[in-house]
Amino acid sequence: MDFMVVSDESLNDQGFRVLTEGIITTHFEKNPIMLYVHERFAEGKAKFPVGKWEGLTKTSDGKLIAKPVFDDDDEDGVKLKSKYAKGMINMASIHGEIIEWSEDPALMLPGQIFPTVTKLLLREISMADLGSNLNCVRLSYKGKAIQLNADADNTEVLNSLFYSHKNDRSMKNVIAKLNSTKLGISLADNANEGDVILAVDKVLGKNAELSTQLAAKETEIETLNQEKNALTQKITDAENKAKDDNAIVLVEAALSAGKITAKQKDLYVKLAKSDYATTKEALDSMQAYKSASSQLSLSADAVDMNSLSEVDKVKKYDELFKSGKLASLKSSDYNAFALLHKAKYGKEPKQ
Repeated sequence: MDFMVVSDESLNDQGFRVLTEGIITTHFEKNPIMLYVHERFAEGKAKFPVGKWEGLTKTSDGKLIAKPVFDDDDEDGVKLKSKYAKGMINMASIHGEIIEWSEDPALMLPGQIFPTVTKLLLREISMADLGSNLNCVRLSYKGKAIQLNADADNTEVLNSLFYSHKNDRSMKNVIAKLNSTKLGISLADNANEGDVILAVDKVLGKNAELSTQLAAKETEIETLNQEKNALTQKITDAENKAKDDNAIVLVEAALSAGKITAKQKDLYVKLAKSDYATTKEALDSMQAYKSASSQLSLSADAVDMNSLSEVDKVKKYDELFKSGKLASLKSSDYNAFALLHKAKYGKEPKQ
């Protein structure tokens, strides 16, 4: 006979699985009986084994394999041997007593809803016609059987099996989690639900007090920010006003110096507010403005010079020379200048 896979680590349709490494085979190997679909009794009578298993081995890829040996002296054994040889029955099923299981997420497969069985005491191995997964498995825990054929509904039994002490384990997990936080909680391992609620309430009370203090600080900070913004605006306004005042003073000084006209004042004020340094540089480089009337004043004086005596013309020449106006007279009224020059030197000036 060939070896058969009697169990593996695949997920059965009941929502859990068994780890092959955790299957304890020591007791089974002393009495490796084969049953048919785990039946030991039928119609109130004990049923004999239909064979045995040889070469029980755990493979490196998580399978438990064994070679079936059918009892040729047993009527049911002969029938099973024939059906197995014809390929009509090809499945095996282990019967084991659950010892330990784990809820470690690392051991969970997609679609798994119940914990993983990590330790199992192997009782017997049966030939099976229809299984819950690729390898039919029959389990029990403290004498309660779990039939994992394809039509079985074991939800209530599995919940009772895996989660009978769930609340106690969950409370310990909650206590451990709370103690590991930075909330200042320190609970005993045997703390009950009331102790946990009281500890959490204390933390929540402290948090509420801290929240109130934090809200007051936030209000204080907001007030300070508003005062800061108001003060910043005042400083900005003062700087803008000083800038405008400086621009006005600069332009009025240029106006008083005769560098610009009254009509040009508003334009230069606008320019100075926009770019004070450049406008000041431009105004400083400008010469004082002279009106046409002031430039003609020398010419007006020259008209009276025709009636002066020769002596007075010489005096007028000397007066204009000393005041620095002689050159201006020469440029504005050359004839008057020539008249005074001839009186002074007795000859016409060279042009």
